[in-house]
Amino acid sequence: MTDPLAPLRARIDALDDALLALLAERLEVARRLGALKASPGRDAAREAAIITRLAPLAPELAELVPALWELLFQTSDAWQRRDRG
Repeated sequence: MTDPLAPLRARIDALDDALLALLAERLEVARRLGALKASPGRDAAREAAIITRLAPLAPELAELVPALWELLFQTSDAWQRRDRG
């Protein structure tokens, strides 16, 4: 007997792998951006624009976008500051 959940779980695993790779790439780009900034710190206007742009792209996730991206913004900022020493 085969597990009817197995194909969906395999797809979830593949999506998780892809998401993790994309997150790692995003953070690496943010690190490079941080190296080019004149001074460290977050840009509230830029962050708000990103959330405003993204939320409508997946209406079913619109409520989650601010919290998810806040974590990305915090992590990017922390990595940029760490890289600056």
